[in-house]
Amino acid sequence: LTTSVSDGAIFAKVQDKFIKADASLSTSVDVSVNDGALLMTGKVKTPELKVLATKLAWEVRGVREVVNELQVTDSSSLKDIAKDLAAGAQLRGKLIADQSISSLNFTIDVVNGTVYLSGIAENKEEMNRVVSHARELKFAQQVVNYISLLTDTRD
Repeated sequence: LTTSVSDGAIFAKVQDKFIKADASLSTSVDVSVNDGALLMTGKVKTPELKVLATKLAWEVRGVREVVNELQVTDSSSLKDIAKDLAAGAQLRGKLIADQSISSLNFTIDVVNGTVYLSGIAENKEEMNRVVSHARELKFAQQVVNYISLLTDTRD
């Protein structure tokens, strides 16, 4: 499983996924890839588009980490930004503290009390630990699991 995918190939596949899913992503999101670590910057209209960008990025083979710094421009769709940020930070802390979880392999997005988990888990146990940490959050009304397992079936 050491077949490394070039950053250029990852970039091209992410752009392709963006165009197919929602063309606005390909024009509004700046993607840079460095050794499999993917950084997204720019502005998107809705929190759903931000979450979609994360989900699509993790679907590309060779991606080891996703950092989503996208700004949401339509803040009217965000009810309680402070609670969402607190929940995300709290969950990130729990993942870092849990020795049996590789926290860099996961991205957390919290939107209006819904926790979106993306990333790659080593196995089902690791995935279940991440999900259960998310479910324990005080402000989490719902947990949406987009985590894939390492048996790498990504494109």
